[in-house]
Amino acid sequence: MKKALNKDIIRDILKSKGRYFSIMIIVALGVAFFSGIKISPIVPIVMRETVDSYYDKYNFMDIELISTLGLTDNDVKSIKNLENVKGVFTAYSMDVISNLNNQDRVLKIHSFPTKNNNDENYINKLKLIKGRLPKKTGECVVLKPKYDHLNLSIGKNIKVDTGTDEKIDEKLKTNKYKIVGIVQSPSYLSFDFGNSSIGSGNVDGVMIVPQEDFKLDAYTEIYITANGAKEKVSFYPEYKETVKKAENQIESISEKRIDARYEEVVKDATEELNKSKKEYNDKKKETTDKIKNAEKELENGKKEIKNAKSKLKAEKINVKNQIKNGKKKLLNAEKELENGREKYKSSRKEFISKKEKVSSQITNAENQLKPLKEKINSTKSDISNLENQLNNPNISEEEKNNIIERIYGYKAILSNLESQYNEGNKKINSIKNELKNAENQLYKAKLKLDKSERKIKSEKNRRQWN
Repeated sequence: MKKALNKDIIRDILKSKGRYFSIMIIVALGVAFFSGIKISPIVPIVMRETVDSYYDKYNFMDIELISTLGLTDNDVKSIKNLENVKGVFTAYSMDVISNLNNQDRVLKIHSFPTKNNNDENYINKLKLIKGRLPKKTGECVVLKPKYDHLNLSIGKNIKVDTGTDEKIDEKLKTNKYKIVGIVQSPSYLSFDFGNSSIGSGNVDGVMIVPQEDFKLDAYTEIYITANGAKEKVSFYPEYKETVKKAENQIESISEKRIDARYEEVVKDATEELNKSKKEYNDKKKETTDKIKNAEKELENGKKEIKNAKSKLKAEKINVKNQIKNGKKKLLNAEKELENGREKYKSSRKEFISKKEKVSSQITNAENQLKPLKEKINSTKSDISNLENQLNNPNISEEEKNNIIERIYGYKAILSNLESQYNEGNKKINSIKNELKNAENQLYKAKLKLDKSERKIKSEKNRRQWN
């Protein structure tokens, strides 16, 4: 029996010599490659130091600060005064839509300091690959593409749009840019450019324009370097401890800066509200009650925001406790990850169901506002017709007074209708924002699960190396 088996094996080998020797070569290469890595622990060290050297050369950020209300010069001043902060650099960014090769693509636009780009505080410096850096409005550079499907080359013109109902000229000086260079950035070392709330949901490319082209009231992000961090390798605990000191100091002033920014926003809103009060009082006494209601609503909004802050603070504490409790053995971490995946699937299913219901409610609410909008337009038309009648030189003084009185009456009605319409629109936008925030939270939860999975795999690999 054994002899017959050996004969069959030899016969199979002779029939397919090429395949047999190919398998032998592949196995030999695999063993050789694994053995080489196994006996060379210095390889990952060199790779880490190479990446860290690249980060240091282009002054890569240690901390990125982002705020939903935007960041101001007062925030920058407060951060600069911190002991463990070395460099602070302000920046703008936004997502846009551009039609490239007859297809809408999502591009991320970053700001570039055309005047002080040699300053030591310039963080996340660009590496020029080809061409030159932008010098004026209408010029841009693009990140070296991961693929050639966008066909972004020097000399090509790019036209951008917000991809929403907002006009691009409210955020940028121009919507047309000419590519003058190709660059690399330490902010984008992977093939993934991130996600977006517009277009397909994925960022396809990155372009950098002069910082003065942005027309935003506040900075969208602040890049920060920590004192002593540059002298340490980014992948070791010493670096993380150094950066953590700066993070702790920033967190210690964050509540104060959040409150200050909130008060600034509320102050602007209050000034606008007071201006509206005066206009309403000059036109009609009836508007007083509506303004009081608006003030009451604003006060309720403050309370809601305050409650939300408390809830957010509690959630932060809860997350920290979860992270602390998560430092267990690898087996427990894997079980927790599996439970988290199931919970995410359940939450996502619940969110999709809720989104369908809320979307239906939003559609119904928008349909209810349409007759009100038509009535507003009709009232404006009536006022316009009456004002045209005033220009008739043949009407009597009594008729003029009668027409003027009717015009004031229509304007009062128009003010009431517009107030109702704006209030309805505000509620619809509030619901949309809540839905968007829920979607963002769900996405963040998925990122957290993916991060946990990567940590577990890293720990497994580390154990294998050891």
